[in-house]
Amino acid sequence: MPMSPTRVFFEETCLASKDAMPFSLLKEKLLSRLQTMGIRIIKTYEEEWSYIPVGGSLPNTEQKNLAFGAAASMVHPATGYSVVRSLSEAPKYASVIANILKDDHSTDTPSCDKYNGNISMQAWNSLWPQERKRQRAFFLFGLALIVQLDIEGIRTFFRTFFRLPKWMWQGFLGSTLSSADLALFALYMFVIASNDLRRCLIRHLLSDPTGATMIRTYLTI
Repeated sequence: MPMSPTRVFFEETCLASKDAMPFSLLKEKLLSRLQTMGIRIIKTYEEEWSYIPVGGSLPNTEQKNLAFGAAASMVHPATGYSVVRSLSEAPKYASVIANILKDDHSTDTPSCDKYNGNISMQAWNSLWPQERKRQRAFFLFGLALIVQLDIEGIRTFFRTFFRLPKWMWQGFLGSTLSSADLALFALYMFVIASNDLRRCLIRHLLSDPTGATMIRTYLTI
């Protein structure tokens, strides 16, 4: 990414991995890639490394402590992004908490335990309703699939992914597809996929724990 007429930002990324990839290996891959492209580095102004935890379990929505953003598992399991969703959810989340506080102050004899539990349950449910849990289960299923694929499998997967209608793959990356849209997404991708990828998808659905979790979450009302 050009930063100025004389400076360019280069990045080497590991899409997803069960074990953290050493930064030294990523740097080695980046330098090799640049050399292959005929790009010569004259000066390095800054180096940056970062890990983005993706996946993992949802927070305990029965606890009294509230959280938001990455601390509330709002990182997109497939992209590692969380800012867009956090910004879009913040007004509603704050409104729910504000309304609970307002309702509680309007009562004559508030109960501390009931007060804390009421805030926690309603706030958590606004952040993680069942619809959001279905979407996350779908994303985790996809993440687990990507981690298991080899290089050629990943290339085949993304060639198929970007053959989907634009609104589908953009909505997937932007976390704007509903759980019903994601089901249509899966069906469409299965139809246009190669036979090898279809077999891989079926095997993953039937054998990986994320497949059973996704089905169970989708069937929960």
